[in-house]
Amino acid sequence: MYKLNVYHKLFFSLVFAIFYLSPSLGRGGDTYSYWVTSGALERLLFHDFNSFWEVFTNPPSLEIMYGNFNHITGYPMRYIYMEQESFFVSKVFMFFRIITFDNYFATTFLTAFISANAFWNLYKIAHQMSLFHKYLLPVFVLFLPSVAFWASGVSKDTVVLGSIIILICQLSHILLRLDGKLKIRRLFIIAFCVYIIYETRPFILYAMSLPLLLMYMTNLINRIKNFAILRYFILLIVYTVVIGGTSFLMLTISSESLLESSDSLYQAKVIQEDFAQNKLYGEDEGKRYDLGEVEYSPFGILKVAPAAIIAGIYRPYIWEALSPSLFFNGLESILLLVLTFNLFFRQLKVRIGVIRSNELLVFSIGFIILIAFMAGFTSVLFGVLVRIRAPLLPFLGLLLSIDLAQVLSKKEVLNNNIDEPE
Repeated sequence: MYKLNVYHKLFFSLVFAIFYLSPSLGRGGDTYSYWVTSGALERLLFHDFNSFWEVFTNPPSLEIMYGNFNHITGYPMRYIYMEQESFFVSKVFMFFRIITFDNYFATTFLTAFISANAFWNLYKIAHQMSLFHKYLLPVFVLFLPSVAFWASGVSKDTVVLGSIIILICQLSHILLRLDGKLKIRRLFIIAFCVYIIYETRPFILYAMSLPLLLMYMTNLINRIKNFAILRYFILLIVYTVVIGGTSFLMLTISSESLLESSDSLYQAKVIQEDFAQNKLYGEDEGKRYDLGEVEYSPFGILKVAPAAIIAGIYRPYIWEALSPSLFFNGLESILLLVLTFNLFFRQLKVRIGVIRSNELLVFSIGFIILIAFMAGFTSVLFGVLVRIRAPLLPFLGLLLSIDLAQVLSKKEVLNNNIDEPE
């Protein structure tokens, strides 16, 4: 299965590259812009190291750009360079270019191989838990076409999703003690992944904070499961903080003060309005959805949250995805809807018990809700939505792949062991 996973990522990374480099289809896209910008950086590195260091270590500005790049090095794509997060992605791919001797397809395959290995590690961790359906688990974690398409090639999504998966795998090894002891190198890998995510999509890191805290608290509760009073005390603190903090915000903060106090929400408002008004996107990229009138207050945001979360997880629906770049997303939405109904209508109480006691699943449900809301709330364009929500799909797959037969079998074995006389 490992080889199939690698071939799957290599194939879709190639499809992504061909699609976005084709003049009649993708017309270049961001992948071409990242490649051009990373090439200019690489040539500047070998042409004038002092100028390279100034560009590499300082925030983007037109003065620095036109003062250091020239006709010998070539110029970065301006819109990539001027956005600090996108320029950081070009810096990452500059190192890949050096390794692959400036070959675009070799870089594509290298990123796909790294991505495949990250997903394989997540699959191995989930498989060891003996909680998931033997066919659904590999489909969701290893073989989702849309995830492989959007997050295996030369793109920001590949960098972000790969870092998220690696981060969660390393934390799972530490919390669950899968290899028996703490390895210092895991802490360095975690710190590096946090840095990469912060530099590329910081809102993803913010969205991970609460789920990661819940993941740690669940691990702590599992370790002290024989101390019922202490366990319930910790749960009380967690619920009090979450519910109390939410209630306080709802009752005390106005829309104006909320926007002024939250840079992330203000940026979300700007991004949403920009996507809604921008008519420069092509037919596929420009397909839009609407959440209705949004009031930027706690109650207003809460009112559109269900629609935003549904959009972030399930849209585009199949009838909204009648284009080459969205087709796989439309097919996946059917599968996700069917399995979600199955989740809610087949022994939901048992499933909730499994989720509540498992660190990885607790992280997954928190991460899914927050990323789905952020993606659905800000994207407006389907072409943007399917990229931003890609990180949540493998974790959603974990929730939808819970195998009740395995869960009930494990409970039966445990009960039998407890009932046996000493």
